[in-house]
Amino acid sequence: MVFSALLSSIPSVAAIPASKPLTEIESDLARFSAKKEIRFDRLAEHWENKYGMAAVPHLVSIAKNTKKKDSERFIALLATARLQPTNASSIVRPFFKDSSWMMRSAALQASVRLEDRSAAPEIIRLLKDPALVIRSEAAHTIGTMKLAQAENDLVQALFDPKNYRPAGYQKGRADWVPERALEALRRIQAKSAAPRLLTLMNGAHDPKLRAQALYTIEQLEGKKLVASQSFKDRAASWNKHYSSKLFNSQAAAKRASSSTLSAQGSSTFGVKPSSPSKGGGRSSATGGASPTGPSSSGGP
Repeated sequence: MVFSALLSSIPSVAAIPASKPLTEIESDLARFSAKKEIRFDRLAEHWENKYGMAAVPHLVSIAKNTKKKDSERFIALLATARLQPTNASSIVRPFFKDSSWMMRSAALQASVRLEDRSAAPEIIRLLKDPALVIRSEAAHTIGTMKLAQAENDLVQALFDPKNYRPAGYQKGRADWVPERALEALRRIQAKSAAPRLLTLMNGAHDPKLRAQALYTIEQLEGKKLVASQSFKDRAASWNKHYSSKLFNSQAAAKRASSSTLSAQGSSTFGVKPSSPSKGGGRSSATGGASPTGPSSSGGP
């Protein structure tokens, strides 16, 4: 009802000279802000129907104007993304580094709307943003867009002291970021990250986070190892599972290394059996020394 009254107060298309869309858009934004509206979809739709692509340069101008209210700049950038101009990606990209956290948030949301995967590096970098709300939104955006290349960055975010209060996963309570990062790891199906979550599952101070780490391991591995619903039993089963896998992996690597060294020794340093020498010495094949080494009797 309030929004309908707001739209009815906007002059008709016929009454607006084509040269004044910027003034009209600014007026719309001012009225919208005065009403303290939250949802601006209908306002953006109104501009789309009224001006079409002709609104883009005016919306971009408002979004770039640091003298405007952040809320108005925010709406202008997302309205631009809604119109999806051909150069939308290049329009949005600079706002990832805007001094206003609200505009960095707008850049994240615009990238989702545009499905702009080319913005992945900028999105991933925001996992280290000074603002907690942006770090959290960056993790959520990565999950929504399924940016698999962010796996390592998401794991790092899980252990970043900034994402815990007072500080550090071993002493602090998790803020929003670790939860969003775990969710993103599940959405990108980062199975290779599962063993790296054991540290969080075993050592996090926040019991809720320990439970989420365990749940994420089970989701990434696609199974539960025990029927028990007990956190203790389930966690113990995964500790044993990964410990066994690590042992087997190390043993296999050791066998492979030994095999490789043996093969190299045979081809590079090995000595073919030779017939006994006139002096009665033993060949290398029967335990004697190599031709260049000391004799088996220890003599020179």
